[in-house]
Order: sequence, then structure tokens, then C-alpha cells
Amino acid sequence: MDFIKIRFGDDLGSPEQDSARRFTEMYHSVNPMFCMVKSIWKPQMDICESGGGVMVQAALAGVEQENVEVEISSTAVKISGNRLSGDSGAGRTYLQAEIRYGRFERLVCLPWPVRKENVKASFVNGLLTVHLEKSLPVEE
Repeated sequence: MDFIKIRFGDDLGSPEQDSARRFTEMYHSVNPMFCMVKSIWKPQMDICESGGGVMVQAALAGVEQENVEVEISSTAVKISGNRLSGDSGAGRTYLQAEIRYGRFERLVCLPWPVRKENVKASFVNGLLTVHLEKSLPVEE
């Protein structure tokens, strides 16, 4: 059975750090062909609420499962990894180059706390799915 690397912690980064990084990356994306080495691409994601849980899905086509890492705190999910290029492209002249390779990362701050104990994740056909259970307030 294959496993997805999941780490748990309380410090996945702050929204301030994320917005500063986005500002820097905005200028790198002006002409990506000149900045491909430094850039971090962001996979498309869906986040939905279902009953007592939250489901996070990330489209990671072309990424091997062993190159995906999920980090979870009680209020955030961070998905990161690396999409490796199959070849160097030597001897090719690109007419269009839109597929991003290299490091990727997404940090999602959740609107409710979640229970780290009951995380379930799967990776099928390039789609990572993480199921999280909401942490319900304790009634006294």
C-alpha cells in the first residue's frame, strides 16, 4: 500500500508571510520564461464543506505521489512538493510553454479548527484528496 506523507504541526506560516511571498511571485510571473528557476507554481484546488468535515482537493497532474507532502495544523493545510520534468528539452524550440515544473506549494487557512487525529488522504490519477474532520466545540 502506498502512503502520502502527512506532517502535523502548529506553525505552517502566517497569512502575512503568504501575502509577502505572493507579492514577490507576482513580479516573477510577469515573464515566467526568465524566472522559471525561482518560481513556485500553485496547483488548482477545491475546498468544500460536507457535514462535519472539510475536503481539500489539489490537481497535481504529472506529480509522483512520493513527491507530495501534506502538512496539517488545527487551522491550516499546506500541500507542497515537486513536479519533475521528464526531459531537459534540449534541441527543442517551444512554441508555447505553459506546464510548470519544479516546486509547488499551497497554504490554505481553514475557517474552522479541524481534528488532526482523523485525517484521511488519497492520491488517484493526479488528484490529491484530503478529508479533515471539524473540531466541534466542547459542551460543558
